[in-house]
Amino acid sequence: MRALSPHDLVVRIHVQAFADEIGIPFLETSAKNATNVEQAFMTMAAEIKNRCVAVASGITFSVGRKEFLTVPP
Repeated sequence: MRALSPHDLVVRIHVQAFADEIGIPFLETSAKNATNVEQAFMTMAAEIKNRCVAVASGITFSVGRKEFLTVPP
């Protein structure tokens, strides 16, 4: 992976902070050389599955600063 320029580093820090704030994973990817593409897909799929299970089970979970209590159907 290439070294980050000062600008790229600042952007990365802001993007990471935003992802943390809204409660989503942040993974740097590159379609050009397939870096972390599969890992990003698997991570997002796992997050979606975990949230679906939480909703079906009536489990409390948080997204960023918000907390949700799910009610099973």
